[in-house]
Amino acid sequence: MSGILIQGWKRQGAIGLLGLMAVLVLNRSGLDVWASSQFYDMVSSSFPLRDQYLYSGVLHAGLKNLSVLVWLALLLTCLCVGLSNRFGLAMPFAFSPSLQSGLRFILVSSFLCASVVAWLKSQSAHSCPWDLTSFGGPYDFFYLGTSLTDLTFDFGPGKCFPSGHASVGWMWIGLLFISGASRPLRVLQWLIVGLALLVSVTQVVRGAHFPSHVLMTAVICWVIAALAYHAYPWVFKLRSQVS
Repeated sequence: MSGILIQGWKRQGAIGLLGLMAVLVLNRSGLDVWASSQFYDMVSSSFPLRDQYLYSGVLHAGLKNLSVLVWLALLLTCLCVGLSNRFGLAMPFAFSPSLQSGLRFILVSSFLCASVVAWLKSQSAHSCPWDLTSFGGPYDFFYLGTSLTDLTFDFGPGKCFPSGHASVGWMWIGLLFISGASRPLRVLQWLIVGLALLVSVTQVVRGAHFPSHVLMTAVICWVIAALAYHAYPWVFKLRSQVS
């Protein structure tokens, strides 16, 4: 997994910048609309998989609930470990200082990722694909960076950029900053990458988001995790370095 981990804030920043450039390319080149159109049925004027149980019930609502439960379990674990350290209580499992630091880092960085993405989404004027005229909706598409005062059409309810649901997977990207040779850690890191890609593709397939929406979520979470890693050494005190 060391191939995914990028050493140094300059390289980490470069990845964030390249990701942002890719978001703009997707949005302004027409690739966004083209990709979403592959899952749109012109006969029914809808995205057939929008409410399909696997995508809506399992991969959307189910994975979101699972992610919340995992975060709450991490919070409870950190609280229990903190209390055991303070009062000398016995724990059924041993938690090394490095593991405790890693858990706190993941807890904090994942919360920040999900919160920032949710706030940015709530402020966005961009509507979801299924709300746009290109896909049977009543509202119009406009490019990123366009001044809202220049628009003469109804761009809809907005609140769709970046993708909130994609953060269900990308909020855990801080795990990629934890280096180590243990096989369970490497497997967990690959699983997190797979989960993030899965929830991202799910939202594109359902017509809920354009590819640029989910990629922007990935960029935001990457930058937040990198900042948390470098700015909060008192939270993340692993002996090993990002490699």
